[in-house]
Amino acid sequence: MKNLFEILNRILHLRGNLRTTKFRFVSSDHFGPKKLFDLMDVVARCDLEVLDIELTSDSIRDLPWCLFGSDNLVVLKLSGELELDLSDDVSFPNLKILWLKSVKYFNDTSVEKLLSGCPVLEELDVNRPREDNVWNYVISVPSLKRLTLDFSSLQGDPDDDDYLYLSESESDSDQDVKREHHLFVDAPKLEYLKLVDHMSDDISITKMPCLSQAHICVEKYYYMDEGVKPYYESDAFGILRAISNVKCLCLTGYTLRTLVNSENTGMPIFRNLVNLELGFDSWNGPEMLPTLLRASPKLETLYLPEGITCPGERYYNVNEDIFFEYQWKPPKEVPECLLSSLKTVEIWKLCGEEEEELKLVKYFLKNAMVLEKMTIVFHYFPCHDNGMDCFSVKEDVLKKYPRGSPSSKLRVYTPVLVTKE
Repeated sequence: MKNLFEILNRILHLRGNLRTTKFRFVSSDHFGPKKLFDLMDVVARCDLEVLDIELTSDSIRDLPWCLFGSDNLVVLKLSGELELDLSDDVSFPNLKILWLKSVKYFNDTSVEKLLSGCPVLEELDVNRPREDNVWNYVISVPSLKRLTLDFSSLQGDPDDDDYLYLSESESDSDQDVKREHHLFVDAPKLEYLKLVDHMSDDISITKMPCLSQAHICVEKYYYMDEGVKPYYESDAFGILRAISNVKCLCLTGYTLRTLVNSENTGMPIFRNLVNLELGFDSWNGPEMLPTLLRASPKLETLYLPEGITCPGERYYNVNEDIFFEYQWKPPKEVPECLLSSLKTVEIWKLCGEEEEELKLVKYFLKNAMVLEKMTIVFHYFPCHDNGMDCFSVKEDVLKKYPRGSPSSKLRVYTPVLVTKE
């Protein structure tokens, strides 16, 4: 490792008139902090445009200050358990892309100082570790166009066995738990948003009039005396109101579950929404679907990749594995999008054994007056000798349903059957 360091250092010193524009550095425990600081001091004088640093060493926690004043840097990617203590001003006047993966900070101010020093930043990608010393994560960047936030690390996936639930007793006894995580986003020029957040107790997003595409996955849980309780009650709909100009929207099953349990039910009208993708809410089924159809008057494509009854297991028993009393409750009046704009409906993982499922399919075929294509993909499930006959019967039933759009095409796909004794 000593020879490697000397080679790198010598190359950078002897580059002459050759300009070094990109530098990627991956360090392990064999590379100590002194060598890193010496190397970064040389790198900082190279007028780089792209700098990518990934540190896996437990002995390296800081980055030299010389890196935080580059006039030419366009792309900066930092990954590893670094701690950014930005007590002085940061200046990246030309930085357009910033990635922060598992980075820690000295305090809330470090985040704000870093972002405020990037006046032309267009893309920000943040992945937070279990603890990063930030309770108020403030993103206020007027120039930002793409934002990807993965704040799932603190508690993990709510449906996983190792998900970290916070109990009332823990909240009373642990001062750290009693503090709340807050997320604030102000990015009026944003065009793309991916928000995965199981960490924040409160999310505040200002209006995003330029937003074209959004993927929203928000949910946080606490154990209460009456059982597990979703936590975002007041601001889940606030997120949707902030992004109501979006054209393509994906809401995961966790988000749908949060919306169902929200005390604030002010669903906005998505006047520009043409593509809608919905995950599966294993607690409430398609309860939010009618509301979202009514709120999307120009919707053209509806995609349900996780189905409307089952959570996705290959061997799924609709009578034993479901967590709610499934019932399709169509809107009292046919939504505007079905009458004038909905052209494509795609539903995956249809079980075919649940009558309410078939009622939903029948509703779309009957009421979607300009429908061009509906695609149904049956779900895997254990079958016996007559398994293929079962699929054939269901397909025949679907194709006989009345059509609001005579020219619409129905495509039905069956899985590769696996016989289970």
